[in-house]
Amino acid sequence: MKVLHVITNADIGGIERLVAQICRELRVAHGATSDILCTMRGEGTLNGYLQSLGIVCLSGKLSSGMDFQPWKLHRIKRMMRDYDVVHIHSANFFVILTAYLSGRKVCFSEHGGFGFGSALSWRKRCMQKLKGFALRHWVDRVFFNSEFSRQTAILRYGAKLGNGLVIYNGVEQLPPAGAIDAETQARTAGKFVVCVAARFARVKRIDRLIAAFDLFRRSHPDALLLLVGDGPLRAEYEEQIRRLQLEELVHFAGFRQNVYDYLRCADVSVLPSANEAFGLSYIESLAAGTACVVFADGGGLAEIARQFDPADVVPDEAGLARRLAYYRHDDKDAAARRQAFAGRFSMEKMVNTLYQEYQAQANG
Repeated sequence: MKVLHVITNADIGGIERLVAQICRELRVAHGATSDILCTMRGEGTLNGYLQSLGIVCLSGKLSSGMDFQPWKLHRIKRMMRDYDVVHIHSANFFVILTAYLSGRKVCFSEHGGFGFGSALSWRKRCMQKLKGFALRHWVDRVFFNSEFSRQTAILRYGAKLGNGLVIYNGVEQLPPAGAIDAETQARTAGKFVVCVAARFARVKRIDRLIAAFDLFRRSHPDALLLLVGDGPLRAEYEEQIRRLQLEELVHFAGFRQNVYDYLRCADVSVLPSANEAFGLSYIESLAAGTACVVFADGGGLAEIARQFDPADVVPDEAGLARRLAYYRHDDKDAAARRQAFAGRFSMEKMVNTLYQEYQAQANG
């Protein structure tokens, strides 16, 4: 079995790292040839990681998502013909068409880049229509990372996508426990720690967590809010914290590579995002043994959380404050149950399902 995974470029992001992990597992567990095609730039921060895994990284050398120069697309088509299945992870209309014309079986993964909260320009509306047409007519099998993603795709691209298959993302085993920075260690000592690890962007809605923490801390003076991450809204959050007079109760840890160690030091983590495609961060929190609370409109986050404990899905800031109060007296033995639940979302399980689908398509 030879599978070509198609992404946009070789810079490390959540999707790119996931695809690399899929390639590795396909090679190790199934002996499949599994390579990556970057439709635009084939050189980036992902290359070293791919080389260490022995994964070939091809480059389509497109200049943009609107580059449809025939000679470039013909070159990409020739690359695709060396494989049994082409699995596309980024929605490029011309690349999907090229895969269809290659004569190979075409799979597409909807990772959930729906752009909630952003205005739809005429160009975005046009691209959305083209994507829907391509998925309905040129793709043999569509995968979704949650039922939320599947339902959203049906609404946007048509009922035919209802035949797609939901395959939850796999989560790699967490690295061994390490150390957190000395300042954070000092600030969290003896405190009930509420943590969020996220980019400081509008869709993450950390302002709602700060508001809920303000309600919670009034009856729990030993509480500390730990913010792990950075981003364009940091100054806005700092102003909100000053306005609520929470400066002594909130600690900014900054961006950290070893985010799991910060989750492990927390008593409870909160993911206040809206319309997340998949609950990866929720699973990672549970894998660290840490309770996690989300909002009801969290999309895939809420979908996964309801499977473990519906009470971890709250309607608003007041509900979040009440749930934090519940975890103030949490049974510490619950960590084992959380980790067992997180173990259901393994990379091995995800890749086994994908491999079965590849076989069905190649032999169909």
